[in-house]
Amino acid sequence: MVFGSRTPKTNYFTGIKDENGELTRSGTDGQGFLLPKSKHKDPDIVLAFLGGSTTYLAEVQPEDRFHYLVGISLEKRLDIKVNSLNAGVSGADTSHMINSLYNKVLPQRPDYVLIMHAANDLHRLLVFDDYFNPKSLRRNVELKHSFGNSLRYFKNRYFSHTYLAIRPLLDYFSVWKEINDEWEKHIDDAQLTADTMAKSWGATPILLIQPNLHKNLPESDAPFQQEFYDKIKNRWGLTSEQYQRIYKKFLQVVRDVANDSNVQIVDLDQEIPSSPKYFADILHINTTGSKMVAELITKVIE
Repeated sequence: MVFGSRTPKTNYFTGIKDENGELTRSGTDGQGFLLPKSKHKDPDIVLAFLGGSTTYLAEVQPEDRFHYLVGISLEKRLDIKVNSLNAGVSGADTSHMINSLYNKVLPQRPDYVLIMHAANDLHRLLVFDDYFNPKSLRRNVELKHSFGNSLRYFKNRYFSHTYLAIRPLLDYFSVWKEINDEWEKHIDDAQLTADTMAKSWGATPILLIQPNLHKNLPESDAPFQQEFYDKIKNRWGLTSEQYQRIYKKFLQVVRDVANDSNVQIVDLDQEIPSSPKYFADILHINTTGSKMVAELITKVIE
């Protein structure tokens, strides 16, 4: 039974400002792909970008986001029609992307599937140690007046918002460990699943190595670094050096997957200079960075 539906907004403010202090806009089409996008009925090439917020890129105005710029550049240079789709979702990791790839992207018959993940996968594994989180599974059906439900009612009635109050304390006591073989296997398997899925449907996968400012820069050059690392310290007890080490290990795992699977990479970690000139914060590129990323990707595809 369908009670109703709602078409996504086509143009709204994200609440995030670009480097010029202007609020950025965003929107999606009826299929959930970010705007703007080309709408050729019979394109020569279809590109599909998947990832988290570093692919969604709310820090940049829509017409300057790299997925759109790549399509425009290829059309001009090769004199072809290109549809460039952005299925990036803030907070998504590789497990979410696999779902989007199969159910949302592959029906568009893409020629290239460009995937960028790292940070969200790292944070998920830091919390759950696995992509398959048992806490997210649907509970068994309980009796309406069970003892457990009675306790929850009492807690919610007289001690509301308890979880929000103790969440910082729970995070503080989270056990941290260096990336281990099990984690490497998880990220390896997830990336390999996405690559194999894309290939099996006739698309060419390209892995984008996430650009970032996880380098030891002077605080005067990147003042937002300390704010980020303070949050990491409070949440997981990690020093900046520890976080940088484990994050770089994740990037290397993605490189290794690409090498073992004979998949093309665009190493944005190496190609984008370690300078705030190209970044809105420690992980998200700005307009200048987006234009540079678009050029790098265009050169690989053309």
